[in-house]
Amino acid sequence: MKRNPFIILSLMLAISISGFAQDCPCVKTAVIGNDANAPFIHNNKVTSMPDTTIVLGSSVKLQTLISTGKPKWFALGSDTEIKDLIVKPSVTTEFVVKSELAGCPDVYDTIKISVKSSPIGLNEPNDFSVFPNPTNGILTIRSNNEKIKRIEIVDINGKLVIQKSNPDENLVQDFNIGHLNKGMYFINLTLSNNSSVTKPIIKN
Repeated sequence: MKRNPFIILSLMLAISISGFAQDCPCVKTAVIGNDANAPFIHNNKVTSMPDTTIVLGSSVKLQTLISTGKPKWFALGSDTEIKDLIVKPSVTTEFVVKSELAGCPDVYDTIKISVKSSPIGLNEPNDFSVFPNPTNGILTIRSNNEKIKRIEIVDINGKLVIQKSNPDENLVQDFNIGHLNKGMYFINLTLSNNSSVTKPIIKN
């Protein structure tokens, strides 16, 4: 039976492209325009967990929210990779996550873990503090100024998943989110002066 040379060449080309894609997963797109020096757009991305505050002696897990390559964590200024991602800094420390993807430049993101000597006197720019963050279940929520009237937790799509009133309007509330799926959420507090404040949290 006579084989069509066009079909054979097409199959060889498809196999070659497939092999190339596996060896070099980075996708680069040229910027079309008059600028000959315009950079390539590549698909290597990384996003770390948000900055967080812990009480001295507490631990926190370093988490990568988005990574198209292989993420590696380091303390800022160090080239030693952190293998155990549950860290227990004794002072405020910045950490760096690097994403490595074959054929792409490395990309980075940083977070700062602030360490306070005690939950008393925490002064967060968002007017309240949440610890530990990330958490496996129990959160302590502390308002730094106004009393807490209501606590709401929404997922990253804006869906309300928990709502709790605080009739005593305490400054400190313990809150259990152990039944929620792993991921990122937002805590919304309604305070006694009817203002609202929001803070991101991570559920392990």
